[in-house]
Parts: sequence; structure tokens; C-alpha cells
Amino acid sequence: MKTVKIVTVGDGNVGKTSLLMTYTNDTFPAEYVPTVFDNFTAYINIDGNAAHLNLWDTAGQEEYDRLRALSYPQTDVFLLCFSIICPVSFKNVSQKWAPEIRHFCPAANIVLVGTKSDAREEHKQRARYTGIHPIACEAGVYKAREIGARKYIECSALTRKGLRGVFTEAVRPLLVSGTPQVKKKKDPNCIISVTREMQDTRREQAEHASASQTTITGQMQMMAADSMFSFLLQVCRETDLNRDDIELEVRLGFVQDFVFSSELNKADFDHLINKLDNSGIGCRFSRHNDFHFPTYQDQDGTHKRVRIRRDDRDRYERPEVKTSLKKEDFRVRDSIMPYDVRVSIAQEKKLRALDGNMPDDWSKVRQKERKSYNYNTPHRPWDIDLTVVTERSRTASARLTYEAEIEFHPVVLQWCRDPSKHDRLRNMLVDFYKNIWSLFGASREVSLFQKVSPDKNDQLQRMCNQALHQNARVDFPGSMPVNFRRKHFAEIQKKEYYVSEKTDGMRYLMVVTREGVYMCTRRYEFQSVPGASILCHLFPDSIFDGEMVKYEREKDRQMYLLFDVILYEGDNVSQKFVPDRLAMIGAAVGKWRYHMGKNPTDKFPFEFTGKVFKDKSEIRDLLKLMREHNGERFFEDRSRHHKTDGLVFTCRNEPYLIRSAHSMYKWKYSDKLSVDFRVVIERDNRLKFYVTSRRDSPEVEYNIEPKLSNRDELVRDIQSHERTRREQRDYGTIAELKYDPWESSWVYCNLRGDKTTPNHISILLDTLEVLSENVTTNEITFRMSGKSNEEWKSRTEEHLKGNGR
Repeated sequence: MKTVKIVTVGDGNVGKTSLLMTYTNDTFPAEYVPTVFDNFTAYINIDGNAAHLNLWDTAGQEEYDRLRALSYPQTDVFLLCFSIICPVSFKNVSQKWAPEIRHFCPAANIVLVGTKSDAREEHKQRARYTGIHPIACEAGVYKAREIGARKYIECSALTRKGLRGVFTEAVRPLLVSGTPQVKKKKDPNCIISVTREMQDTRREQAEHASASQTTITGQMQMMAADSMFSFLLQVCRETDLNRDDIELEVRLGFVQDFVFSSELNKADFDHLINKLDNSGIGCRFSRHNDFHFPTYQDQDGTHKRVRIRRDDRDRYERPEVKTSLKKEDFRVRDSIMPYDVRVSIAQEKKLRALDGNMPDDWSKVRQKERKSYNYNTPHRPWDIDLTVVTERSRTASARLTYEAEIEFHPVVLQWCRDPSKHDRLRNMLVDFYKNIWSLFGASREVSLFQKVSPDKNDQLQRMCNQALHQNARVDFPGSMPVNFRRKHFAEIQKKEYYVSEKTDGMRYLMVVTREGVYMCTRRYEFQSVPGASILCHLFPDSIFDGEMVKYEREKDRQMYLLFDVILYEGDNVSQKFVPDRLAMIGAAVGKWRYHMGKNPTDKFPFEFTGKVFKDKSEIRDLLKLMREHNGERFFEDRSRHHKTDGLVFTCRNEPYLIRSAHSMYKWKYSDKLSVDFRVVIERDNRLKFYVTSRRDSPEVEYNIEPKLSNRDELVRDIQSHERTRREQRDYGTIAELKYDPWESSWVYCNLRGDKTTPNHISILLDTLEVLSENVTTNEITFRMSGKSNEEWKSRTEEHLKGNGR
């Protein structure tokens, strides 16, 4: 008789022990007792083929991670279990358990088992209060395909439903195929080797977790997508969605005391407006009034909950009845996403057109000013409506609210009805929640600022132009270092230079007047900083240069990192040399810290500190503060912890240099070197890439399309960008690309919504030359001691010879 070894794995408390005990003893355990390791036996006969089942129960708790793999050798089938009513256990199927099984037993059969199926209906009802939705059967099938499992089966150990089918389906292929079982000799060092493997796989999982979706935010996004996926498939089974008047929408708001409130605070609303306006997504503005009637009479009878819309030209649309068919609230708030979501499916029915004047027995009127953003891409089939609502009723005073609604295109409901499109549906939902999270999470500092009026913008530009002794120019005047080349070593060795880390943040000039504080972007556009009036009293009439960075030790903490000063308390210091200007930065930071220490109740929107500058001879000390972690590089000391992407060399005896500073050099890690192109989609869908040349001359085309590795991704993002619509195709979109010298290909990184012009052709050529030179930190450190290029070459040759190359 054939012996089949079956091992159950999965999170703790998903029902693995109950599954085995009920199957082997026909007894459901009365209470939950965590299992360390246990064994059961049973016999099974399938189509006349008998087998002896050796069933292994394992512990899902983390404290047994190092021991669990001891039960894996010679396993024929893994039953990978999750609880249908526990989304966390479902998430861990692909993030923890499947990778662990594939590491130790690459060729093993896996059967994915959804336990506690008897509790699904009860938890569907509870979901409206808890926000935790049970996993749909279709989601389990999708997960089985994702991890390469042979089959997905649901069961309940309590009711025995589907229980025997789990083991029948697990064993049947082994008995029917007649695959001979080969007994392997036990390795006397099995425990040691398996323990080592477990340590290796834990390290692999940790490395993978830091670079993928296993962060808390990624987990929340996946859970939100899976919950919405399950909800939509459930609605599709219970409701006829095959009608043109059905719509699917998502609203952002709060779930409190089991009641959903569709409302945003003004700061977050303004943040979304700024973020979407700057992203280049197509936008349409509208203004209208919605009159609401509890009952409404027409020729067809009496209707309830009717809405009549009047646009800004006093034209009335046909009355409309909107009936909610299904809705669910999902509690998805976390440290980045500050709102819950309501998913609703509703039916909109148009009534007869108004015959005469609109009735005057309305109960309330909602005056709306709306911005509608359309991604205009099949990969993101939704529109975002941001609306300022003034609501008035006959019994209450006017109330102002801010609302965010996402309306999905009809094709999404078609995907719900078509099982062959379910994979695409789920992938789209994952992308949707990532996109929503990114609107709140990426560059959150923008929400600190508010755009100023055009007149104020002109006034602040004149102030900066006057301080920098330049004419009425309208482009950003801040210092721009040039790319570091090997030929620049000689100049740096000859002159006195400072070295600092190159901060990976958002560049701003900070203008402090007696009336307010303003941040100047690289577009030479100004934004006011609410809550920063302290600086107006500490050092009025000042202009600082710096970058806004995220302080990585604490969430939602921003820091303005000063690295230069142009105007200080009315004194123009732009012509002073760097040491004097750095001393003024130190004085400003000290003055701010003294005030905050004396007035701890004062609030300030961000930290205010200076950048670290060291003499070139101390470059080793600086590099020690630049550490790599999970593929990102950070500068870290007692006061600072932010992303960095290279070094900046600043000549000590220079004034503040506007725009291209040819005595200031930036060195970037090779994987951070990039070029900004203007990209245009032609009518034949070919891509054209442009860089600028001389002023008032046509831009230069640089043909990189044949060497672009991720063309589809670039096209998808460009098509969602308003400035690349075909009627405006000559304008194009600014995109950042990197060159990979190892693959001899260009790689699209992201769109540059903060820029309107591409890089100059000299920057393109210079970047390619920098890549070809491949100057490393080792060479920079060596050369800062005064060594020549020939000495560096000799050292490199000796090193290669020593390694036998």
C-alpha cells in the first residue's frame, strides 16, 4: 500500500488541527489549543487505489519558524490553509507560506484550502460594522493560480462540508498517476541542514519584504483590493448588473459608530487638488446646483428621492432617481491613507423632462463646484471628482463640505460579469488602491503650501530678481551644479572645496517677508506656507536656498534643509563667500531653535535645519554618514535622516552663482543618473524624444525608442497626461529616463510634472560621458588626498593583479 505524506501549513488559528482531527477522528475539537507538531494517520481508497495517509500538523506561530521546516522533507502534498474570514491569513498565503514551501520543496504539490466556510455568511453581515470582508471563492481560485497550487478547495471542519474532498483531491493525482514513491535516506545532519536552510529563507523573506509589498501600507492596499474584489463578485452573483443605468463608485470619508460620512478636511482636499493639478491629468471644471425632493410627481406617478440639476447657465436637466443597490464600507485608514472608503453600486433612472417650471417644494439644495480628473487610459478606468459642496435646507443654515468621489467606467462592471476578466479586474483594483494611497502619501509636503495669486507671484519674482542682480527673468534662478567629471579632480585638488551629500528632496527657495513665508518651486512659482509666521519675526526680508525632505525616523515629519542664503534680514549676502553664508545659516537655525525652546507651545509646519558641509579632506567622515538600506541610500546623523543620491563639491571662495554654476559639481551614484526628455506620441504611435539646444532654436531629437526597455509603461503614463493629447502633440510631456550601460538600454523612470522644459543637449551628452567614466566613491576618496590620475590607475591595476584578473 502506498504511503502519502501530507503536511498542513498556514497561519495560527486558521483551523489546521481541526481539519485533521475531524477528518481522522470525526471529532471537532471543543477549544483551540495551539499546536507545536502533531501527527495523524488515516486510510483512503480512491477508485480502488488504497493509500496510507501520514498527516503532519505544524505550528503557524512565528516562535516555531525555526523548527517547522523539520517536518518538510519527503512531503508529497502540502495543504496550505487560510481562514476565509481572516484576510490577513489569506494575504500571508503568497507573502509567507508559498515562498517558504517553494524554498524547501520546489517540486511539491500544493493544494490551497479555505477553512471555516460555514462562517462566511455570518461575516458578510458583520462586515458592515467591522469593515472586514470574508474572502470570495473566486479570490481563492485566483490565489491558487498565483502561487502555482494544483487546486483550490473550501471546507468546514465544523459542518464537515467539503472536508473529505480536501484529502481526496490532494491524494487522487498521486494514486491515479501511479508515480512510484522513492524513499530517501535520512541525512544524519538533517536538523542542522534544514535549520540552516530555514535561516536562509528567513533572510530571503526579510530582504524581499523590504523591497516589495510586505510593508504595512502594501498589506493594507492588497487587503483593500481583495476585499473590494470579493464584494464585487458577490454583488455580481446576487444582482443583475447587465444594464446601462448601473454605476460603480467609491467615496472617501470616515466610518464612525457604524456610520459613513463622505467628507474630507480642507487641508487634504487642497492637497489632492494640488497633486492632481500638477500631475498633468486631464481636468474639467463644472458648477451646478442639485435640488432634492423627498417625493416628486409627474405623468408616470409619484417618485421618491428625486434630484433635479441646474447648471451654471440656469438650464435644467431631466429629473433623476438614484437607487442604491449595494454598498459596503471598508475601514482602510492607516498612517498614509487618512480615510475609509465606501464602495457602492447604484441605479440611475432618468424621468420625464420638466414640463414648465421646477417645483418649489425641494427639501435641500447642494451647490457644487467640481473638478473632474480623467486618466484617459484603459489601465486606469476611473475618474476622480473633487467637489466643494455648499448645502442649504429649509430648516438649517448653510454647511460647507469637501468631497472626493471616484467613478469607475462601465467596462469595470463588464469585467465583474466575465470570469475570464477577473484577473484583470483584481490587478486593476490593486493599481487603484496604490494610486489612491500615492495621492496622499507621495510628496505629502505639497499639502503644507498654498498657491499665491498671480500678482503676488510677480511681486515675489521681482524681489528675487533684485536680490540676485538680474533682469526681469521668469525662470528659476537657483544655483545648479554641473555633472562631475574625472577632469574636475585637478581643479578640486588645486582649490579649497567643501563637500556635502546631495540631498534627494524637493528644491525650494524660501522667501521670508514681513507678511508671510513663501516657497519658490523650480517653475519659479510661489506658494505660501501657513503657520510659519514665526520666521517673519525671527528674520524678515530673507531668502534661503534648500530642499524639503522627509525625516525618515518619524512618519509625516518634514524638514527644510538649508544649504545657502541670498538675503539675510535685509542684507544682501549673495556676493559673500561660502564660509560667511554658511555662518549665517548657522545663526538662522540657532535663532529658530532658541525661539522654539523658549516657546514650546508654538507650532511650526516643518523642521528647520542646515545641511552638513565638510572640508574635502574629510570626505571619508561624510561618506560614513551615507548608508545604504534596502536599495535606498540615506544620510543619517543625530539631527538628520533623509534620502541622498550623491555628493556636491562647492568652492569655498565663490559668491552665490545663479543657474548653472560651473565651479560647483554634483556626483551621483550611477544608478541615479538620468536625463529629462520631452516625449511626443506621433499619430502613428511612434515615440519621439527631444532635448533643448540653443535659445530660440528648435529642440533636438534623440532617437532612443529602439533601446527603450519599458516602452509600454511610458506610453501608458503619457496617454493619461493632458499635455500629450494628440491635438497638443507638439507640446509633449517631460519624462525622466536612465541609461543602463549593462543592458545597453534606456529605462523610463517617471513623468516630471514639476518641469515644462527638457534638459539641454549638453546635459544628455555629459551624462553619457559620466556613465562611461564610472567614477566611484573609492576613486573620489583616493583623489581627495591629492593623488594623481596615474596613481589611481596604478593602484587599480595592482588591485586587479592581486585578484588574479
